[in-house]
Amino acid sequence: MQPFDAALSWLFSAWQAVLSWLLILLSVANPAPTVTSTVRDNDNGVDRLYSQSRAQNGHGRFECLASQSGQCHYLILDRDCQPGQACLAAKPQVFSVAVGRSVERNGLPTRPHICVDAQSPRECALP
Repeated sequence: MQPFDAALSWLFSAWQAVLSWLLILLSVANPAPTVTSTVRDNDNGVDRLYSQSRAQNGHGRFECLASQSGQCHYLILDRDCQPGQACLAAKPQVFSVAVGRSVERNGLPTRPHICVDAQSPRECALP
């Protein structure tokens, strides 16, 4: 191997290492937000609703721990959407989970607003 070839090979390897580290730093420095939601409503120590949810990168896990109706009813909206924007016209995700069960969903907004109720959540105000 010629000295020039060895130097070129070393330079290429060093460049690959620098690019790899930059990609790692960018992914760590700007992680996707994680949205965690725990909703618990009880009356005299009896849970009327108890739900835990976690969403990140468009994927979420929704767990129904207790509900007086036997189901936790979810409504998922886009937190970045303001009234009057076209994104509100997009159909929100609506689904139910039986008590003691959990589901995983894809295709969630990057910053979801998670609403849950023992009955169907018809209205859900964005904070």
